[in-house]
Amino acid sequence: MDYSSSKTLVLITMAFSCLCTSVSATEVYVSRDASGNAVFSDRPSANSESLTIRDLSTVPAIGTQEADKDEQSEPEPNSAIEYTSLSIISPLSGTVIPNGAAGDVEISAVLTPALGPKHKIVLMDNGQVVKEGRQTTFKLNNLDRGEHSLSMMVQNDAGDTQITSQQVTIYINRPSALR
Repeated sequence: MDYSSSKTLVLITMAFSCLCTSVSATEVYVSRDASGNAVFSDRPSANSESLTIRDLSTVPAIGTQEADKDEQSEPEPNSAIEYTSLSIISPLSGTVIPNGAAGDVEISAVLTPALGPKHKIVLMDNGQVVKEGRQTTFKLNNLDRGEHSLSMMVQNDAGDTQITSQQVTIYINRPSALR
C-alpha cells in the first residue's frame, strides 16, 4: 500500500472516529518505521507528520424517480400469482435421520415464482400443520422416532391452497424408552 492511500485510509478512519466520539477535530501524527510502514499515534515523535482530521461532511439522501414510482405502484393481487412449482429439495425421500441428530431436521424447498405478498408456506408432517411462515426452509426439532411424511403448500390470505409440493418420507431413528 503506498503512502497516499495509507494517508487517505487514515483520514477516513479518523474522521469516522471523530463522528463517533463527538470530537470536532483531532490531531494525528504519522511516521514511518524501519520497514516503511505507516505508524499512527496521538503523540508526536521524531520525523512524524501532523494530520488534522476535520468533521465529515454529510448530505441527506434524495429520492429517485424509480423509488417514487415503486412506492406508488400497487402489488399485484394474490389471486393473480400462478405458482409453477414447489419442491422439497432437502431431505430426500427415504432419508434416515440417525440417533445422534436428536430428531432435528431442516426441510428446504424451492418455490417458483417467489411467494406473493399475503401468501404463506405451510409445512405438514403426517397431514398435520407443524410450521408456517414466509420462508422456504423450516427447522423441526425433537421429532418422534419413526416415519414422517412431509409436504409443503402455499396458502393465500383466505387459507386457500395455491400449490402443494411432493410428499417426502423420512425416518427418524431414536432410542426407545422401553427396555
